[in-house]
Amino acid sequence: MMAMDRKPEPDPHVLRVARYLSAAFVACEHGAGMDYTRKKCADEPIGMFWMQMAELAIEAGGRRPALSQR
Repeated sequence: MMAMDRKPEPDPHVLRVARYLSAAFVACEHGAGMDYTRKKCADEPIGMFWMQMAELAIEAGGRRPALSQR
């Protein structure tokens, strides 16, 4: 594979948010729990739609993840 054919690695934060958003959608549609859905779908590829939604969510909410209040 040529270097030009390779896609750049996505930002890990964007990928994490995209996985969470896609799992939330699937869990809501199927009436399943979030923990179960995230574990079941953890190895599934994330599509560009969810990556773009994650980027929009991060832009709207700020870049840094919230700190736990524990």
